[in-house]
Amino acid sequence: MGEIQLICEDPAMQMSLLADLYGSDLHVTGNFRHVAFQREGRERYVRNYSPFRGMYITVFDILPDKTLCLEYPTASVPNFEFLYVSTGQVWVRDHKAGTQLALGRRQNGIFDFDSSAHRSLIFPGNIPTRLLHIRTDAHLQPGNLLAEDMLRFMAILKRGQSLPHLDHIDNRLAGEIEKLENLQPVNEAEFAEFRGRVHIVLAQHLQQLYDPNMAEDHPVLSTSEIAKIREAARYIEAHLSEPLRVEGISKACKWNEKHMQAGFRRFFSKSVSAYVRDRKLEAAQKMLRDTNLTVSEVVYSIGMTSRSHFSKIFYEKFGVLPKDYRST
Repeated sequence: MGEIQLICEDPAMQMSLLADLYGSDLHVTGNFRHVAFQREGRERYVRNYSPFRGMYITVFDILPDKTLCLEYPTASVPNFEFLYVSTGQVWVRDHKAGTQLALGRRQNGIFDFDSSAHRSLIFPGNIPTRLLHIRTDAHLQPGNLLAEDMLRFMAILKRGQSLPHLDHIDNRLAGEIEKLENLQPVNEAEFAEFRGRVHIVLAQHLQQLYDPNMAEDHPVLSTSEIAKIREAARYIEAHLSEPLRVEGISKACKWNEKHMQAGFRRFFSKSVSAYVRDRKLEAAQKMLRDTNLTVSEVVYSIGMTSRSHFSKIFYEKFGVLPKDYRST
């Protein structure tokens, strides 16, 4: 089935390439760009808005027929990025660090990339995905309320969070994101509403992170804890073909099982077992897409023995049966 790769030097190029990919017109109103296209009987779209230099807001509502990789080459300045996945799945690949993190439904991620970072956003094929992507860079300067609050937000995060930071999207934040995603501004009053909605989303996110009432349930991870989480994730990645168990992972990484579970829930918003299951399913999805292995061979390749159970959990995650995914 292959992969579609687009090299995006800047947001304007990204929108132009997406318009070409889907055979759609690129509509431009000031600093707002909009591409719309039909997929499976309904309109999908990508919208990008740059309210001022140094801040770029993109809303994706897409259903790619093949895995779509948007690659962002090395930037000249550092980037601070916020990703909010309402539905579907997005992978964030850091080519320099050699890491890839998956964000699923109702998850968010905060990333701090230096000027030498080389990264990609990857949308798996045949999975409806809605993503709000807010990116800022070192060109962002004070001058209006949104820019000034954005700078304060980043300063708070740098002091209080180890990045990248992954978390869940609570109901209040999800509601504000939905309101923002549904906007398609065409005049200055609507653009002002769009900027205001961005402001509300960021403020709500900050409250979710630092509300004292949530501190016990959402403790900040230390640098050493994040290092242990990544060590465990690398171990899992290297042993996907085996029937991994939480106890075995804990022993291999010399990490207390209870602490490992707590770390995974905080960093990935899921248990160790759920993380293992998702990584096995994502590996299986790639094999179905890129190889000629039969479904049964794929099942055995990820350390599972029951094809029926595999088909059930594959459908639960991707909304399509393995045999149907391959046929598309």
